[in-house]
Amino acid sequence: MSANDIAIKVSNLGKLYKIYNKPINMLKEIVIGNKYHVEHWALKDISFEVKKGQVVGVIGSNGAGKSTLLKILAGTLDKTEGEYHISGKISAILELGTGFHPQYTGRENIEMGGMCLGMTKSEIRNKEQWIIDFSELGDAIDQPFQTYSSGMKARLTFATAMSVDPEMFIIDEALAAGDAYFVSKCMSRIREICNSGATVFFVSHSSHLVAELCDYAIWIEKGELKAIGDSNKVVKAYEYESWKRIENDINKKNQELRSFSSTDENFNETNSYSDVIASGNYVIGGEQLKIDKVEVLGAQGLTDIFTVNDYFSVQIFWKGTLNPDEKVWIGLGIGSEEFPVVTSYESWSDKRFLSSSSLTKGFGAIKISIPHLHLGQGEYFLSVSMSVYRQPWSKECILHRVDKACYFRVKRRYLIPSSLKYDPVYDFTEVEC
Repeated sequence: MSANDIAIKVSNLGKLYKIYNKPINMLKEIVIGNKYHVEHWALKDISFEVKKGQVVGVIGSNGAGKSTLLKILAGTLDKTEGEYHISGKISAILELGTGFHPQYTGRENIEMGGMCLGMTKSEIRNKEQWIIDFSELGDAIDQPFQTYSSGMKARLTFATAMSVDPEMFIIDEALAAGDAYFVSKCMSRIREICNSGATVFFVSHSSHLVAELCDYAIWIEKGELKAIGDSNKVVKAYEYESWKRIENDINKKNQELRSFSSTDENFNETNSYSDVIASGNYVIGGEQLKIDKVEVLGAQGLTDIFTVNDYFSVQIFWKGTLNPDEKVWIGLGIGSEEFPVVTSYESWSDKRFLSSSSLTKGFGAIKISIPHLHLGQGEYFLSVSMSVYRQPWSKECILHRVDKACYFRVKRRYLIPSSLKYDPVYDFTEVEC
C-alpha cells in the first residue's frame, strides 16, 4: 500500500487518564509531588492503517475505548503517546447538537450546526431544504429550538449532521435517535455515505451492521487492539467471544438454580412479596411434591447455549409422596424479560401424567423434548410446575411451581454444515407470476 493510498495511519497510539479519588488530590500532587492518582489506560499501543475509500467498523464492548479512539482521530481529545496521521478533510459526528442554541429557531440552528461541522454558508444554504425534509419538521422549523420535543431535537440535529458530503467521515451509529421510522432513514443515509466512496470510520454496537456495511473491522477490548482485518472474520470472532461471556454468565446463574436439592431451604415457597422483589422470581407450594432440580440439555448433554433448530430438552427431577390415584401433570413455560410468555406446554393436554409407580416410589424425573428449537435469538427462562388434574382448574391444584427455574440462550445459525439436515420453520418457494 503506497503512502498516497492511506487515509488514516495510527502507530502505537495510547491515551492515559489519571483518576483522582478527590479533586483536592490533583492539587496535592502538583504541590507536594507525591502520586495521588490511579492510572487508567483507555487506549494502549493501538496501530492500524485505513485505505482511502475503505469503510471501517469499530466494535467492542462498552468502555472498550472506541469513543476515545474516535475523539483522538477527530482532534477533540489529546493523545498520551503514539502518532496518527489523517490524509484529507475529515467530518466527525461524535455528539449531536454541537453548536445548537435553545433560543434560536430550527432554521438558525441548521446554519450554526452546519458551520460547526465545517460547512460554508453556501453549502449550508444548499443543504437547508434537504435537512428540513429529512427531519420532517415542516412548519416547526422557524420555532425556537427550546420548544421542540426531545424527538424533534434529535431529528433536526441528526439530519444536520447527516447532510455533510465528506472525504472522510467518523460517526457513532448509536447517535441515530428517534422513532423506528426515523432510525431507518438515518441508517439508510449512513449506507449511502458508506457507498459514496468516502473513507468511513463507523462505530457500532451491532456486529451484524458492521459485517454488512464495512470492508474492514477493528475490535478493541479494554483499550487494546484485539483483532483487525476482514469485517466478516473479525465480527465472527467478536460474536464468539461475546457468546462465551454470555455462556459463563448463564452458567453462574444456573449453578445457583441447579443446587435446589443441596439444602431443604432451596426451592421452598416464597416467604413474602419482598423476596419476589429481591430475586425477581417466586416459588409456591412444595409441601407434598417438590421440583428438586431442572436441567436444560442439548444433543450433547447439559448446555446453556443453543442454536436455532437445535435439539432441546428439559429434565425435571421431583420428589415427594402423593396418592398414586391422583393425576399429576407437568407445566412448562418459556419466556423472556421482554415477553414473559413466549410458549408453553401442559402435559395434561396430551394425557401425559406421572405414573402411579413413581408416585408410590416418591421420586422421579420427566424429560420434555423439542426436536427442533424454533425460538428467536435471545435469552430465555424456564418456569416449571407440577399440578393435580382437576376440572375446572384453579390455583389450588398447583403442587409446586418454580418461576424462572433456569436460563438458556439461543443464537442464530449463520452457517449450515453440509452434514446437517436443516428443518426450517417456514417453507420458501418461488411461484410464477
